[in-house]
Amino acid sequence: MPDFRIRSDCRRWFQRILGKSDLKLLFDPYYLCFLIGVASGKRTRPTEGGIDAPAFVDTFPRPYDQQQRLLLGLMLAAELRGVDIDVTDRASVNEIVNDLAGVGGLTTAGVNVMNEYASGGFDELITRYEGQEPWSLDEFMPRYLRILDDLMTQGELALRW
Repeated sequence: MPDFRIRSDCRRWFQRILGKSDLKLLFDPYYLCFLIGVASGKRTRPTEGGIDAPAFVDTFPRPYDQQQRLLLGLMLAAELRGVDIDVTDRASVNEIVNDLAGVGGLTTAGVNVMNEYASGGFDELITRYEGQEPWSLDEFMPRYLRILDDLMTQGELALRW
């Protein structure tokens, strides 16, 4: 199974917000960054100093295991938005879908793309917070939700819960 990766600078940033005790599940900040990444369409390689970020888990942890298909769908929507194909062309769409997902779930390429969206989402968060990093979850969440809503409203990926 491919590995989910999160950059150390992302870990440190969220550790400051959530505290060490509340950062038990690294998939939480990964998920938050991934959502910003797919909403903004921003992907970056999860590297630090040219070295790949360390893996932190190789499967979807609970409770995210129940949301695999939703996350895959968000990623596919973002990927299809970013390519120049006719989305009614089944062969072209199937080629992209088959590259990212298989019968058993995400492929290695699919997890790598998710990692890139999470990394790009973190870069977008840093840019949007403009040096005014929050120091608590109470400061972080309201602004995060406004950023996510703005990105979804502005972009072609009009996601609504």
